[in-house]
Amino acid sequence: MQDASSSPGRKTAQTVSESSGRLVTVDALRAIALLGILIINIRSISGLDFLNAETLATVQGGADRLAATTLAVLVKGKSLSAFSFLFGFSFTLFLDSCLRSERPFLPLYLRRLFVLLCFGLINAAFFYWGDILINYAVLGVLLLIALRLPQLPVLVLSLVLLLVLPTVMALSDMPVADPGMMYEGLKSLAAYSDPSFWRTVEHNLERFFGPSEEMSVVRLWRYTDILGLFLLGLWTGRAGVLHDVSRHRRFLISVAAVAIPVGLFMELSRALAPPESPPQAAFMAGTPVLAMGYIAAAALLLNLASAEPVRRFFAPAGKMALTVYLMSGLAGEIIFYGWGFNLIGEVGTMGVLGISILVYAGLLGLCHLWLRPFRYGPWEWLWRCLTYLQWLPIRK
Repeated sequence: MQDASSSPGRKTAQTVSESSGRLVTVDALRAIALLGILIINIRSISGLDFLNAETLATVQGGADRLAATTLAVLVKGKSLSAFSFLFGFSFTLFLDSCLRSERPFLPLYLRRLFVLLCFGLINAAFFYWGDILINYAVLGVLLLIALRLPQLPVLVLSLVLLLVLPTVMALSDMPVADPGMMYEGLKSLAAYSDPSFWRTVEHNLERFFGPSEEMSVVRLWRYTDILGLFLLGLWTGRAGVLHDVSRHRRFLISVAAVAIPVGLFMELSRALAPPESPPQAAFMAGTPVLAMGYIAAAALLLNLASAEPVRRFFAPAGKMALTVYLMSGLAGEIIFYGWGFNLIGEVGTMGVLGISILVYAGLLGLCHLWLRPFRYGPWEWLWRCLTYLQWLPIRK
């Protein structure tokens, strides 16, 4: 416990913190990662992946195809990896908060994960079938075991999960494609075009909990990747790297200088490899590598004194990340599904990208307005109340 609460950088954190003690740089990082997640999720909701090649060609022009490839190489998976890393980092912040307030950490943390699991079930059913919160809640329990490990074993285990395991899995006899996540496009299009909201809920649950005949490389990698990023976030939080970016500037520059070109090379190689082939599966490791390069570079840029307006601009969305995540899925359904404006399968990637940015801008603006009179976002406040089993004040 002790090395998680006495890591270097704590005393200088006020240079990038609000008076409440929140790390504004971390909030801004979380908000930017959330933008990438929102874009990829809304593109998934848009129904483009359900179209056959002929129909897709009528919707996607040259600019749309270029945008889709760019998002796949630079954004897809990378933003979620960054978000997972920050979840592990936030674990150390929650631990520190409990130690400072002399509250019992273990029951509070387990209750916090259980509430997150419930939110994930709500999200998977009503907002977006591709929920990540359930996985976070389940795998987050394993951080309690890692908490007892010294720093070096945590780092080594993280790197094994992130870098070594994809190659091992690619060379195994497991199928690369995930049969449990492969549905007929026409079936999903019909379900999500239906004007009944409850038909959407039914199909959301069918997609999320659909049976899988066997474990695949892609499905197993999702879990090992998230856990590896959790551990890397735990290691970073203990080391105080994001608490005092200036002090760890050389380290972050080295990470960015290595991870960004290496990650880009691996992602491009993966894009050029034959679909569902072992080489493509082995290069999955490029996703977390590139994401860590993004995190390092963004932390350095956001920590500059001249970047204070940028930090303050994005931070509210990071502080209300749960609310933004849940409501972006709902916004996507309203725009694309049959019970809303029913644009599913009719908008190309460029159009979806524009819609996603507008949705994010609207939610970011609402975050700024909401946090003027209130301490927390609505979902964050509910999460805290259920975690502490107290009716906490929400107004400032």
